[in-house]
Amino acid sequence: MIPEINNNEEILELILEGLNDLVDFELAVILKIRGKDRLEVQKAVGPLRSERLTDFAISLAERKDIAALMDAGKPYLFNEDEEHVDTYAEILEMPEGHSCLVSPLTFEDQPVGMLTLDHSACSKFSPEIVKFIGTISKLITIIIAQSDTSAYMLEKQKLLTEERNLLLSAESIKFSKVIGNSQAWHSVLDAVKLVAGSDVSVLIQGETGTGKEEIARLLHRLSARDGRPFVALNCSTLTPSLAESALFGHEKGAFTDAYSSRKGQFELADGGTLFLDEIGDLPMEVQPKLLRALQEGAFERVGGEKQIKCDVRIVAASHIDLQEAIGRKAFREDLYYRIGVFPLHLPALRERDNDV
Repeated sequence: MIPEINNNEEILELILEGLNDLVDFELAVILKIRGKDRLEVQKAVGPLRSERLTDFAISLAERKDIAALMDAGKPYLFNEDEEHVDTYAEILEMPEGHSCLVSPLTFEDQPVGMLTLDHSACSKFSPEIVKFIGTISKLITIIIAQSDTSAYMLEKQKLLTEERNLLLSAESIKFSKVIGNSQAWHSVLDAVKLVAGSDVSVLIQGETGTGKEEIARLLHRLSARDGRPFVALNCSTLTPSLAESALFGHEKGAFTDAYSSRKGQFELADGGTLFLDEIGDLPMEVQPKLLRALQEGAFERVGGEKQIKCDVRIVAASHIDLQEAIGRKAFREDLYYRIGVFPLHLPALRERDNDV
């Protein structure tokens, strides 16, 4: 089975690691343009990589030498006896005459970043390598440009979705299953329209029969994830032994009846919405694992070692008072704040005078 590559960050890391099989370097860094004159480290690999590189940035207004190399738009190899200020002089000590190669990343005549290769020894980069790095730089440039475009389009889509939701009336077909005329119910629908376009977690609380799942489905229909999976899981039906497998799936042989591998609800909901109904009944033993999956956006199947990444929006619901459950040590407080970024209370039918 071919492993899944989940994002451009992983692709860039694979390129740099593969590059090291062909080019002998001790540090390879991809820097990305932020604003008009700032280069920030996006990815770094090699034995000289340090944590100090993580937040390292270069001001092109101050480093005129690097700005000039960026303007030139082609790879440049420093001569051993050439005087220059090293790219990472502030955080790395390199011997004089060390090998240093920089390659601007330019897309449609616009700078998007820079690739640098360093080695503490002399004469490590030949003219052939310099030419090869120019080709690799074009590939890296395309990946960065695609990533920026995707992020921009996603943000635009969310903004357009939010604007559309605010203009929708309660008579729209999207509201056909959540009909109500009371002021209390219209306040709920206004809140749904406000939050649906974002990806924040929503916690729906209310008595049994108030329509929590229909509101969760409405949140999905009004979001940019509409058309992608909406997966519902009733946590009140899960025993501790089954809860982890239901959420995260399992590998073949993970337990007695695991005759084959199986995806969990997180994987099934990838790209869409996962509705965790009656989350207050989720066994305490599984709550830390759910919290970790939400924090990291990744998990392992039961009996598996491979980390699986998923893009899932969480909508949770409960008929019990979760804050009261926290006081009874029946629900984790940190999980409550993770799932309840946007709390939504549904009024009981007796509170909806015009809907009775």
